[in-house]
Amino acid sequence: MQENKAKISQAKAQAIDDGKKLSTFLMSVPHGDYHATVDAILEACMITATTFSNWRKGYCRIPNLHKSKINEIAQRNIF
Repeated sequence: MQENKAKISQAKAQAIDDGKKLSTFLMSVPHGDYHATVDAILEACMITATTFSNWRKGYCRIPNLHKSKINEIAQRNIF
């Protein structure tokens, strides 16, 4: 039981950390490019705006496959 709680706690911490990284990146995007960047992420990851919002807020984890897609769009290593 303790192992499960530790794994869940670690997963929550990772989701929050990834959300902060994604938000930090988005704050660095020039104002005129923001919507195009978000739209590119939504399309490349095939997700809804709600899922994207949950990622940003750290409510759920970002799968590794999607992290690599976001890194490609950002043209730098975010995660």
